[in-house]
This record gives sequence, C-alpha cells and structure tokens, in this order.
Amino acid sequence: MQIRRRHIVAASNEASRSTELHNIQSLAEDNNFKLNCAKSCEVIFTDPKRRRQHVEPPPIPGIMRRQKLQMLGVTLANDFAVTEHVQELTTKSAQTPCTLYVYYGHSG
Repeated sequence: MQIRRRHIVAASNEASRSTELHNIQSLAEDNNFKLNCAKSCEVIFTDPKRRRQHVEPPPIPGIMRRQKLQMLGVTLANDFAVTEHVQELTTKSAQTPCTLYVYYGHSG
C-alpha cells in the first residue's frame, strides 16, 4: 500500500526538510506503507503581502516542486490564492445548465 502525506515544514526549519522526509518514510515503513516519492511534491508557500524577497531552498532530490497543491478537491496556490479553484467551479457550474437544457430540451 502506498501513502501520500501532506507535511508542513516552517521556513525557520527549511534546512531540516530532508530529515523530515526521511522521518515520514520511516513512519510509513514502520506501519507497512510505502511513501510514493513520484507522487509527492513540495510547495513553497509565500505571503504576497510581504515585500521581502524569499530565496527558495534547493529542491529535495526525487521530490517535484510545484506552484499549487490540490487537497480535498481544493486547489491552493503557493501564495494562498484560491482563484484557480473558484474559476474552475464557476466554469463547471456554468456548463451544467447548458448540458441540462440540451439533454432535457431534445428528449421530449
């Protein structure tokens, strides 16, 4: 069985990211799971209101770095924006009435 886990490391502890990943892998193995690193990713969240430039740490080998993350069906960008998620919901909800009209309008 494979495990994908969301784990947050504070910016003050960014040097310990590899250690945290190793701890998660050990926890998974202790519980007869396997961490799927191919499906794991790293997102560096930043506060867009702060003007201070943040230097990103080097990537963890074997872990992809992404600009957004989807958790429980909600898309969250690295600046904590949910704009993409709202646009997706709006698009889907706008398509539904048209689909219902085509389906029910021509069935009778």
